[in-house]
Amino acid sequence: METEIVIRTYKMTHDTGFAPNPFHGYLTLATCKPGIRLKAKVGEWICGFDSQELSGSPVGGKRLVYVMQVEEKLSFDEYFEDPRFQSKKPSAGKGRIYLVGDNIYYRGAKAERRSKYHENEEQVKDLMGQYVLISRQFWFFGCCSIEVPYEVKPNVPKRSTYYGAKTTGAKAREFLDWLIKNYPKPGIYGPPHGFKDSSWQRDENFITALCR
Repeated sequence: METEIVIRTYKMTHDTGFAPNPFHGYLTLATCKPGIRLKAKVGEWICGFDSQELSGSPVGGKRLVYVMQVEEKLSFDEYFEDPRFQSKKPSAGKGRIYLVGDNIYYRGAKAERRSKYHENEEQVKDLMGQYVLISRQFWFFGCCSIEVPYEVKPNVPKRSTYYGAKTTGAKAREFLDWLIKNYPKPGIYGPPHGFKDSSWQRDENFITALCR
């Protein structure tokens, strides 16, 4: 019996490369969206769509920024200590993909690494999510966000939703089939909004520059 496909969507008001972070071999959601990080199960899909605040998209015209399948769900301490994710600890001097590292939390509320994207005031909200979502099966379009045909578009919330808007069944399958048909190779197709340098094109998951 085939496992039910579950897609959770939300509208993004920020896209800096920090949340989600698509670099260094994995797309990770370690901060923001605490409800989604708390509730999403391994095997589910997460979709981030843009918003008027992020890129001026009109109501009803939201474009797809990224898609990920949740392949692992780690605690903050597990994420912080895992050898695979040491490059996601923020550091300077190697390009912006290192500055936006999201691996900053360790042992509860302690921020082991400072990030200009989330200082003390955001920590409480971040830590409510308890988990980091991990994926190698992802498509990141960033500021090259793409139109999704209405007939296959998953449910996109009209406003902020704590756990995301869910799409299941045939409609979820149709969306994934459309995505894989048009973009058969997972990876990075565009930089986060506002990226000025080209360091993202040197990432191992870089596919092509759709809009640059």
